[in-house]
Amino acid sequence: MAATGLALHSRTRRDVFGCRLDRLDDNRKIEAGLMSFHRRAGAKPPGPVATPGNDGLYLLGVSSRDGHKRRIFDQGRSAEYEFNRNSVYVRDMSDAYEAELDGSFDFTLMEISKSDLEDIFEGAEAGPVSELTPVIAKPDPLLAAMVAALFSGHGNQRTNRLFVDHMTAAIGVHVAETYGRAASKSSARSRALSPMDLRLVRDYLASRLASEATVDDLALLCGMPRSTFLAGFRLATGTTPHGWLTEMRIAHARDLLQTSSLGVTHIAAVCGFEDVEHFRRAFSAETGLLPEEWRRIRLS
Repeated sequence: MAATGLALHSRTRRDVFGCRLDRLDDNRKIEAGLMSFHRRAGAKPPGPVATPGNDGLYLLGVSSRDGHKRRIFDQGRSAEYEFNRNSVYVRDMSDAYEAELDGSFDFTLMEISKSDLEDIFEGAEAGPVSELTPVIAKPDPLLAAMVAALFSGHGNQRTNRLFVDHMTAAIGVHVAETYGRAASKSSARSRALSPMDLRLVRDYLASRLASEATVDDLALLCGMPRSTFLAGFRLATGTTPHGWLTEMRIAHARDLLQTSSLGVTHIAAVCGFEDVEHFRRAFSAETGLLPEEWRRIRLS
C-alpha cells in the first residue's frame, strides 16, 4: 500500500525529502548560490517516503550506486523503477510524493527554485529555460560525474568557492540543455575577455590568494553576466577561474618554498589551500613532485 503522507513524520525523524535520519550514513549539503546540493546515502533500505507538494521547486536526484528500487504511488496507481549507478530523476515538486524505497541508496539531490530557472541556466545554448521535463531512472553519466566531483574530497565547511561556482555553472548548463524546455535558441556568440579584463581578474585573485572569491565577484568586476564572463574567460585562458587561481597559488607556493624557511603546512595556509594534503595533491599534479621534494631539489 502507499505510504500515508504526514503520518510518517509523526513516527520517525525525517529530513525535508522524507528520508529517515536514522537510515542516513552520509548526510552532507553544499549551498551553491541559486542551487543546493544534498548528499544522502545509507546501507539500510530507506522504506516509505512521503512529502507534501511544493509549487516552487524542482528536485533532481543522481544515484551513485546500483541496487536501488522504488515503487512510486500516483493517484491510486503505482509503478516500480530500478535505479542503477548514474541513474537520474527530475521531479516537479508541485504534487505530493509517495514512494516505497528498497535497497541501499546513495543519491545527490539538487534543489532548483522555479523562480531562479532563468538565472541558473543563463549559460545554456538552448536559450531561456521555462521548465524542466520530468524523467525517472534515466542514465546520465555526465551529470553523475559532475556532482561526484563537487562532493569528492571536500567537506561541508571548506570547499573552494570558485570550484563550487564553476561546477554549479557547468551542472546548470547541462541540466538546461538535457532536461530544459526553452522558448527560443540563443544566437549570441561568446567573445574572449579583453586583456584589460584579464588583468583586473588576475590582480583581484592575486590579492586574495588566501581568501574566498566567487564567480559573481569576478563577473561584477568585469561588468558582465556570470555566463558571459565564464565563456569569455575560458576563451581567453583555456581554463576556468578556479583552475587559474590554483595555478597562481602553486606559483606563489613555489616562490615561498625557494625563498623562505616556512614549513609546508604554513605555506599551504598562506597560499589558500584547504589543508596541507590538498596542497600536496595540487602541487604534485602541477609539478610532478611533492612540495618537500621540489624544495630539496631546488635548494641542493
